[in-house]
Order: sequence, then structure tokens, then C-alpha cells
Amino acid sequence: MNKKLITSFVSAALVCSMGISGVSAVTPVPTMHNNNQVTAASMSRSIADYKKIEGINDQTVLGADFTHYQQDLEWGKTYYNYKSVKIDNLFKFVQGQGINTISVKVAVNPDTSSDKTKCYTLDSAIKTIKAAKEAGLKTNITLFYSDDVTYANSQQLPAGWTQDNAVEKATDYTKEVLDTLSKNDALPTMMTIGNEVNYNFLGLTEGGGWDGFVAMATISKLINEKGVKTALSFAAPDDAEGIQYVIEKLGYASVDYSYLGVNLYADRNGINDYVKTLRTTVKEKAADKQLIVSNIKFPRQNADETASTETQAESIYNLLSASISDSNAGGLIYDEAEYVGSWNGFFNEQGLAQTSLAVFGFAQGWNIDIDSYRDPYEYGDDTGLKEKKVTINKISNMSESTIRGVDVGSYVALTNAGVKYYDYDGKEQPLMKILKDNGVNYIRLRIWNDPYNEKGETYGGGDSTVDNGLKIGKEATKYGMKVLVDFHYSDFWADPAKQILPKAWQKDANDPDKMCENIHDFTKDTLQKFKDAGVDVGMVQVGNEITKGMAGIHNKDSNNSVWKNESQYSVLDRYLNAGSKAVREILPDALVTLHIETPNRQIYSMIMDAWEKGNVDYDVLGSSYYPFWWNTPDMLRDVQTLAKERGKLFAVMETAWVNSYEDGDGTPNSIGSDYGLYQYEIGPQGQVDELTDMYKVLTEQDNGLGGFYWEPGWIPVKAGWTNWEYNKEVADKYGTGWASKGAVGYAPDDEMYYNGQPSWGGSSWDNATLFDIQGNALQSLKFYKDSVSLGKVQTTRINIVNKEKEVLKTEYVNVNVGDTKTITLPKVDGYYASKGNYNYTVKGDTDGVKTVTVTYNHSTEANLVYVDGDWYLMQDGQVVHETTLAQVNGTGTWYYVEDGKLNWNYTGLVKYYSTWYYVQNGVLDWNYNGLIYYNNTWYYIENGRVNTNYNNLVKYNGNWYYVQKGKIDWSVNTLSQVNGEGTWYKVTNGQLDWNYTGLTKYFSTQYYIQNGVLNWNYNGLIYYNNTWYYIENGRVNTNYNNLVKYNGNWYYVQKGKIDWSVNTLSQVNGEGTWYKVTNGQLDWNYTGLVKYYSTWYYIQNGILDW
Repeated sequence: MNKKLITSFVSAALVCSMGISGVSAVTPVPTMHNNNQVTAASMSRSIADYKKIEGINDQTVLGADFTHYQQDLEWGKTYYNYKSVKIDNLFKFVQGQGINTISVKVAVNPDTSSDKTKCYTLDSAIKTIKAAKEAGLKTNITLFYSDDVTYANSQQLPAGWTQDNAVEKATDYTKEVLDTLSKNDALPTMMTIGNEVNYNFLGLTEGGGWDGFVAMATISKLINEKGVKTALSFAAPDDAEGIQYVIEKLGYASVDYSYLGVNLYADRNGINDYVKTLRTTVKEKAADKQLIVSNIKFPRQNADETASTETQAESIYNLLSASISDSNAGGLIYDEAEYVGSWNGFFNEQGLAQTSLAVFGFAQGWNIDIDSYRDPYEYGDDTGLKEKKVTINKISNMSESTIRGVDVGSYVALTNAGVKYYDYDGKEQPLMKILKDNGVNYIRLRIWNDPYNEKGETYGGGDSTVDNGLKIGKEATKYGMKVLVDFHYSDFWADPAKQILPKAWQKDANDPDKMCENIHDFTKDTLQKFKDAGVDVGMVQVGNEITKGMAGIHNKDSNNSVWKNESQYSVLDRYLNAGSKAVREILPDALVTLHIETPNRQIYSMIMDAWEKGNVDYDVLGSSYYPFWWNTPDMLRDVQTLAKERGKLFAVMETAWVNSYEDGDGTPNSIGSDYGLYQYEIGPQGQVDELTDMYKVLTEQDNGLGGFYWEPGWIPVKAGWTNWEYNKEVADKYGTGWASKGAVGYAPDDEMYYNGQPSWGGSSWDNATLFDIQGNALQSLKFYKDSVSLGKVQTTRINIVNKEKEVLKTEYVNVNVGDTKTITLPKVDGYYASKGNYNYTVKGDTDGVKTVTVTYNHSTEANLVYVDGDWYLMQDGQVVHETTLAQVNGTGTWYYVEDGKLNWNYTGLVKYYSTWYYVQNGVLDWNYNGLIYYNNTWYYIENGRVNTNYNNLVKYNGNWYYVQKGKIDWSVNTLSQVNGEGTWYKVTNGQLDWNYTGLTKYFSTQYYIQNGVLNWNYNGLIYYNNTWYYIENGRVNTNYNNLVKYNGNWYYVQKGKIDWSVNTLSQVNGEGTWYKVTNGQLDWNYTGLVKYYSTWYYIQNGILDW
């Protein structure tokens, strides 16, 4: 991997380490829809009108009844916020929406066998109250003093209570409840005595319920002694002012309370005005008490579909406003607030929060995010990428044998952590099967020596151990894919930024012999394991991105490259050969690859020079190729051509393009929007286009093997950047991230930390994969199958060797399997092909690379030899079957040799090296100068050879022809001189045109040609192409504006042409007599007035008569 990747990991890490820490853990779920939930846009419009209520303060009761909470939990109900994200702490959530008090209702002995009443147990209330207190909320417990809910007309006593002992029982019950709450650290902020009392507390109605009021006084004293504030809950009087009678009774009975609550119902007419009257009356009669609505609920859904979250929010806001004044903090307790599925509550049937809940916060002047939109990258939802269609074109030279590979070094770590992959039908499949089904035929995997610290903690980066590599290799082989084993010779990432020695080798850093042994043995032992496991290893990479060194010999400074320093590269060459030797010993048919990055012909050539000096044994030049790091197809083509010139195969070891700019796991990606990419579209189509351009280059030349896409499956373990903490923990455990905390101390600190903060974590590549963040294959993956246009192809490596088996030259030729192809082998100085036959037939019988050897003989100079009446071109006693020019004993006359024999009958051109020569009757004629006709073309011969630099007129058989670059150019229409001097002639269709009279444009000027010759002496008018032009010294004078005499008449010329539209007065050459011009011609017949500018003049017989 390129160093820039790791640099980006580090530079982006601050966002992870600091920006996510305060976010609670959430679990993404499929987005849920509610027909009655307003859209974010519409809700935002209505909620914006809810300003802070004047007079609202910390004492205002903003209560939510949570009586059903424990029951909902038992039923497995789950709560989600507006964005459909699971809420991990409901109390914190509602607190964030403006709720400050949690209330529960408690019955004495509720029927726990009934779902209707089991929610009223004291045990349930204690659990809820404790959770609310832990969240920092105020709390309220409403005691029914009944076994079920009590109402205005029904205050039924608990079983076993009678009117005679009701007060005593209630007193004892209250003490018991308070003691139990106290022992469980669950004493509430306030406790409400009764529910919807209507002069009938404890069923005591005589004397206007006086005994009930007295009982309240006793109970309130018990509550207050515990430091709990007392609240009362009364039925709403028909007339709001009637609350004064309740207040009087409470006063007479000496009830000590803080909150006077009134239960209300949503269908009450004029409910808000009613509450305002209540508030005014309480202020007058009990100014030290706080009026609250002790129970209320409004529908957000009803049968006639008139209710909505908007109407619910509006009703709550208006009721709150009515209860609050400068003298009354007011407030309300909202019933069924948390009850999942209640049409009156704040959570629908799926547990999704309704935005009306936020009205409590807006009423306090808070700004609450109620937008229901979920950023899929934030929460791990469907990004839509898998649905994006792509256009994939066939690549003309792309075959089934072309390496269409991918690097999946992180695969085992990801699957260990639970990552799953899905095909285009949404069916979970092994990654290897999905890759194979889509045309991938080669798997690359990296090998680190010992990627663990002394505690046994993984360094991360995919946990690329030998054992994990074997697992990948065996699965790849199972699905019929070849394997490339990439040795980093490090315990962690090796790239241009660093080449850190494995811990076990660091003691041998200054001992080249021992280091060679280490590299050889580790490579050999590892490959033996792959061989024993039956892994189909087709290629082995000795070192990874070794542009700036390898195995501890490294210099990041390009100006001081290790490959320029003989003392360094001589050792590195030995290291490379040690690795290569191990490959040849265990896997003799595998290709050895050396890998450098950032295609640059000059740098690559310098490095390859160093390798050649050490006779480094390798087959393939490998290159990283990342267009987002400013690598271009031309750069790639240059280094592939360089590899071919050096006799090497070529392949791209790493490439990629982004499917989006977004981060999907909380670790910022290497490539983000700050790159401003322009080379390709951002998305799956861009990935296809990048691969298409790359493979077009790779398949242009026969030494191109193909390439590998880097980590197309390195997706988040848990999708969604809100899951940063989880992904970081998993990375530390399984090694799924680019680095884990275990790498601290081995990996450089400047990569592991950014501004002192840890930068390790999840994947920094999840936006450059060929899968979406949920593991669904993108359409771009289909490139590997759909771009193929040819069947199996054999890449033939032809090593031309001498008798000593030294490679003189390497040629590459591709041939379809099952076909043959005849080629002409190259000549090599000092050697010749057997029997002088340079034709070679390649038979296609191998899928992939096949190496063949052709032996050339050491040669003497070829010579013309007279044998049996004919002359032959002979070399080492054999006829050289070539068509060429040759001399006898290398001197004198040059003769034309055709297929090894002198041909006296030949007259024509012969190409010898880069020059064409004129042969007449088998002999090169040095004396010939002129034109000759050959292969449908006329060539200009000068001293026996074609002069390709000649551009001039040439006379032949009485005619002159225009020669350009040594050939008559019949397309030329121009003016030309002979040898660049003297007369100018008109050339028409490549030949001097004596019949031409007229104008000819030469560059920007038009000239007058008369009988094929430019007439410099002509001055006057000429008629050409329906226009009269004024000629002055042989050329059109476009600057001339005057009268001109022609054949006894005067004409008005403007910009070098007679202008027939002119009607004016004019002089000759701007002086003397003024003449009347009519329609471009001097008008001798005109007598009358003429306006010239602003003055009228008298004209007589065409002349102004002054």
C-alpha cells in the first residue's frame, strides 16, 4: 500500500479520536415509516412557531407518565429516536426533548395477572423512579389508594379496606410505601395523593368529603417528613372558579401541599381558557401553591384522521402556556407518554419517537433536532450505492487469462469479526465466491512475519499472519483462483514511508549474510506451507513497494535514494536474490515480482539499473497505480514500456477508485472530498472507468499481465460512523482496522498518533471498495467479467539465449490458446538465428505465461559469396534468408539480396535500416537523381536514396511536381519556388499549373497568377470568382479605398474590391476634383444634389461644381 494511504489515516484521525467520544452507542435499524408522522420539512415549519413560553422556569413541571415503561420492556418493546436509531437510555432521551419529571402511578394491590393493571405495582414504580433519578430527572409517584385507577366518580377502596378503617389503612399504607421507597433509594421528588379526587378521597363523601380531606392532611405530613413534596390530583370542577371550594376545604383541613393538580381530558371545550381561569383562581385563593395539570393526553392519531403529531404538539404547547404565568410556574404531567403504540403517546407501534415530544424543549426555548432524515453513512443504512447502474465496455485485448485480481489481505480478520458479504440477489455468500462469480481470477494476500506485540495483541491491518494467509489461499484455490503471496519482510506495513525489520531480525540488521539467510528461510518455509496446503500460488512478490528500500535499508529522501548508493543497493540486491532463490526452490513455476510505486520512468529505470548490476532474478515488474494520487495512464504506459525494453513482464499490484467521499465506520478515509477528484466520476461508474483505462494500457503490449484491485472488501465491521467506538474495539481484538493499539511501539508514532491523540481504529478504505458499507456487491465488481472480450490467451515469453544460456533478449507475444502465430524474431548484434531463419511459430497451448527458449549462434559478418553461378548472402557457411542490401567483402558496390540471393532483375526501392535506396537491375544506383514510381507512390531520389527532408518543386519529363518529405504530395495547392528562389509558380494538386490565371491565397495574402506564374508587375483590376479585385504589384491590396480607372471607366474600390453598394462623393487619391459615385462607378450622367455627410452639394455631369 502506498505511504500516502497511511499518511491520510493519521491526518484524519483527529476526527475519530475527538469528534465521536461524546456520542452514545446506538444500533442502526431499518428506517421505519409512520403514516401519521409529519415529514421533517413540514414539522420544521410548524415547530418553528413554538417560541419560549414567557414565565416558564426550572420549577415548571414538564412531566411524562412512564407507568407502562417496565411492562413495555417485558414485552420486548424497543424505543427509537426520530432518525430510527435505537435509544439506549430513554430517560436521557426524553430529558433531551425537554421533559424534567418522570411520573408513575401505583395501586395498592393491582391484579398482576392482568395486562391492564400489572403496570401499577410498586416494584415497577421503584425500577422506573431509580432509572429516572440516575438520569438526573425529577420524579413523581401518584398513589391511587385503590387496586385500580380511580376517577372522579369512582374512588373504590382496595380489597380489605372499609370506610371505617380507610383512613387508618391509608396512613399505614403510605408509611409502608415511603419506607420501601427510602430503603430502595427511590424516594421521588414529589408524591401525588390520590387521582382525580372529587370530594370523595378514600370513598369518603359525607360532609362534602371532609374526612377525606382530613386524611389527606395526615398523609401529606408523612410525605413532607420524608423531604418529598406533596401534590394533589383533583377532578376538574365544571366551573373553573369552583376550584376555590377545594382550596377552602384543603385549608380548613390543614393539608400541607406544594402542587395543586387538576386532571383534564382533551375533549373539554375551551380547555386553555379553563386552565387560565384555574390559574387565576389559585393565585387569588392559594398564592403559594403551584397549579399543574396532573394528568392530560392528546391524540396524535384517531379514527377520523383529524389528529396528528402537529395537532398533538400544538395542544400541549397551548395547555402549557395556559398554565404558566409570572406567578405560577405551572406545568403538566402527560399521560401514556412512553406507552409504545398508544395513539396518545410519543412512540408509535414500532417504538419510533414522534416529533411532538420535542414541544417540551421548544417551549423552553431550546433548539432540538427533529429531522427524521438518517445519513446512511452515519447510521449504517443502505447508501443506495448497490443500486447504481454502470456501463461496462468490452476491452479489445482483455482475455480470460488476463490477471483480473484483487487484494483481500484483511479478509480473515473481517470474517472473524462477523463481517458478511452479499451477492446481487441480497443472498449472503462467501467473499471468494462473489469475487469468482464476477470474473476475478487472482487473489493477492500480504504476509507479515509477526504482527503481534509482547502481550499477544494484534497490530491490526487485517492481522496478516502466515496462518491467515493460508486460510485465504486455500479458499481462493477452492474457488479456482490463483494466488499471489506478497512478502513485506516486516511485522507490519511496509511501504515507501517505512520498511521496518521484523522484531526477530533486528539483531541481524548489520549482518547481510544473516539477513539473506533470514529472508531466504522465511520465504522458503512460508511457501512450503502454501505448497503443502495445495494453494495454487502463481506469483510471489519479494518485498512490498520497495521504491525507497526494503528490510530495514531505507531512506525516505528521494534525493538520497538507496538505489543510487552502491553500498546499500548491493546489499538489497542480495536480499532480493535470497527471496527469489527461495521461490525458485519451492515453486519453480511461480513468477517472481518486484514491486515499486508511483509510475515514473526515470525513477523506475534508476532502480532497475541497480537490480541489473546485482543480477537480481525476477520475472515481473510490479507497480502501484492510484489515479487519485495523480498517476495517469501515460505514466503507466511509460513504465510498462520500460519493463518490456528490459525484458520483463508487467502488472499493476495495487489500484483503486472511490465509490463515494463518505466515511462509513468512524475512521476517516484516506481519500475524502478535500481531494477534489476530477479524473473519474465519484461512484461505481468511476471505478469501472478507472479500471477500463488501466486495463486498456496493460493489454496494449504483450508483456502486460493485468492487475490487482487493493482491498475491495475492506468494509466496516459495523456500518455507520456513529459506531466508531465499537469498530475501534473490534479492531483492537481482531485486527480489522488499518492499525490497532497493539501496534504502538512498533509502528512509527507519527502514524499512530495525531496531535497526541490515537489515530488507529477501523478501515480507512471503506469508500474505495467494490462493496457498500453493508457488504452488498456494487455493480462495478461486474467489470471483471463483463469487460472480457477474448478467451484464454498464452503470454509467450521468448528468451533468446546464446550457447552459454545467457539471455540476449526477451520478446513477448500473445497467442490465443489453440492457435498458432508466426513472428519474426529480432536480430541481435554478434549473433544469428539458426540457418539464418528468423521466423518463429508460437503455439498457444498454455493458459497464462509460457516461457520458451531460442538459441542464437555467435556470428561472423554476413557476406556475398559466389556459388554455382549465383551470388548468395552467407554467414557461418549458411545462407542468410533475408531481403536486404549487401556488399562483397564489405566494400564496393551494394547489391539487392532477396531471400538470401542476389536478384539482378529488381528495380525499385529497398529499405536498409531506416533509409530507402534506389536499386536498378539489382544494383544500388548512387548516381540517380529524380523521381521514381514505387508501390503507387512517386519518390524523390537524390544520390540514390529517398530524401525525406526534401520539400520543393522537381522537374520530371517536362513537368514540375511538388515534393513533400520525399514524395509527390498530390494534395498540395499552393505557391512555390524552385529551390526557394526566383519565380513563384501555382501548384494545383501537386503539379505546376501553367493554365491557371486568377487569384491564389498564400498564407494570408492573395496573389495574381497569370498562366501559372505570379505576375509581380500587374497593377489594376481583375475579375475573379464574381468579384473585381484591385491588384497592386501582383497582390490584392486590401487596404486600398479609392477610385480606380479600368478600360476608360472609374470604379470605387473598398478594402481591395469594387464595392457596388457605394453611393457617395469621392476624389482620386484624396485630392482634386470630387466625383459622383453611383453603385460603385463614377456617374458622368448625374446632375443634381448629393448629400455628403450633413451637407448637400450640386453635381453637374458627375462632377461637383464648386
